[in-house]
Amino acid sequence: MTQISLRHPYIRLSLLIGFLVCAYVGSAWSGLFDGMSPITLRDQIQALGSIGIAAYFAIFAIALLLGVPGIVFMLAGGLIYGTGWGFIVTFLAANFAILFCFTVIRLLGGDLSAELDNKRLIALRQGLKKNPFKSIFIMRFLFTTSPILNALFAVSPVSYREHFGASFAGLVVPVAVFVYFADWLILRFYS
Repeated sequence: MTQISLRHPYIRLSLLIGFLVCAYVGSAWSGLFDGMSPITLRDQIQALGSIGIAAYFAIFAIALLLGVPGIVFMLAGGLIYGTGWGFIVTFLAANFAILFCFTVIRLLGGDLSAELDNKRLIALRQGLKKNPFKSIFIMRFLFTTSPILNALFAVSPVSYREHFGASFAGLVVPVAVFVYFADWLILRFYS
């Protein structure tokens, strides 16, 4: 009888995909994030009073892992804390959420890109190995806190240090833009 090992990359990939799909479907099915908008998030966080910042960080991280786009939280940060403090709190929360997702997915999947024989993964791996900071910086600048991007980096060969440094630098401008223009963007897209 053949023994199946959890160390086999396709088994780990299947488990990782299964976990992410179940988490996403479960949160969608349960209605956990139904009706979530920057405005409702602002109201909920402000109602928590002094523990609001901790709740904002935790909800941002968990929601991002479950596939909720981070833009909702970046806009809410601008509404809750204004432009000055809003940038600082939102920037730190976005980086915390990204590192939380990276850590959870890395623990579940490891560096799967090194173990799977797929042309696209090999090309991705080579690009990230050649210049990890530049690659991650550009992707974070363009796609900010994309849940798919978080999973992609987590199963790639980049180290925590490379991922954190490039993500930290790459998020400065997008977070500043979303926080500064939060009121305008909400009037345009959430009214």
